[in-house]
Amino acid sequence: DLRGVLERARSGDADVRHGDETSVRGHDVYELSIVERARLSDERADGLAMVHTLYVDRDDFLPVRVEHRTAGGAVWGSVDFATVERLPAAEAGRELEMSPHPGAQDMSPGR
Repeated sequence: DLRGVLERARSGDADVRHGDETSVRGHDVYELSIVERARLSDERADGLAMVHTLYVDRDDFLPVRVEHRTAGGAVWGSVDFATVERLPAAEAGRELEMSPHPGAQDMSPGR
């Protein structure tokens, strides 16, 4: 829920930052950065993080671009969304329902 991420940033969540209002490929966007901190017991990992920056259309809150960076700022990947559609909640369950893959083994815990 990208609107929810924006609200987290506006409310002061330390791991979600609201950046500049800018434009990407002609879309007016909000820049939202989510910090993913290392969850390792190794003390050397203290302070390590990845930053995922989402560029979200200001009118419809759909994604335009996502950039993944190291804590030092080096980009290690990005995705530009050419076409994005929102599925109404009432249709989502029906449209996204999947049958088991033929020949797949269920690896769920306890099976």
